[in-house]
Amino acid sequence: MALSEHEKKILAELGMELSAEDPRFARLLVSGSTHRWPSRRTVLGVLIVLAGLGLLLLSIAVQATILGVAGFLIMVSGGSYAWDSKEPASRAPAPGSEVATFINGFKNHWGERHHSA
Repeated sequence: MALSEHEKKILAELGMELSAEDPRFARLLVSGSTHRWPSRRTVLGVLIVLAGLGLLLLSIAVQATILGVAGFLIMVSGGSYAWDSKEPASRAPAPGSEVATFINGFKNHWGERHHSA
């Protein structure tokens, strides 16, 4: 189903507003690239996990239980450190903001259009 001229106009306005509001996100959408390098905190956390694993394996080789426990605790700490570095998945606009008001208005308009048809 093709878009009407009015829908094309609204879509173009949305694109311009997106470019004005968040140019970095707009460039990301245009480029199609979603690859993001891991943060330093994540890399450091993974290195800590690997160090703990190495200590755990060493404890098996020398048969030292206390080293194994220490290695395990270091692994858990590194994993926790890396996991806490994740950003929230959703960056929803604040309620009452201009963007939220625009989005809600657009949703209402879209709902009215489909209910009247």
